[in-house]
Amino acid sequence: MEHAFKGPHLKTYDISFRKLVDMILLMDADERGLLIKEAERINVKMRGTRKPCHIPVQLAKADGVYAAVIRNLSFRGAFLGCKIPVLIGEEVLVEFKDDRKEATLVLRSRIVHATSVGIGIRFERMDSRAARFIQKKMNG
Repeated sequence: MEHAFKGPHLKTYDISFRKLVDMILLMDADERGLLIKEAERINVKMRGTRKPCHIPVQLAKADGVYAAVIRNLSFRGAFLGCKIPVLIGEEVLVEFKDDRKEATLVLRSRIVHATSVGIGIRFERMDSRAARFIQKKMNG
């Protein structure tokens, strides 16, 4: 099977996907039905907590610093529009800046998925100052 995107991060998806398919195939019809209902519930919950936005940030990785734009934001993470090489699970720092271009918040994060148009990150830890900052950004 040919993948549109090649790279080390696909191996993680391939293994996880195979394990997931194997588990689902071992389930009976009732268990699969419950799984589908739970997945739909989670999907609705996740959509409800994400806030569409346009927030320029800097993304610092081991190999450099990149410009990116947050396209949607939640207290758990964000989706960043960017086209940079990444590895799933890679640790990154996301730097938010104020209008004067000064750093106002840096959040340690992990890359959890990647597409041709950007990356999904999960914030590692969030203290009360960071939570207030994110809430302010989400309220626009």
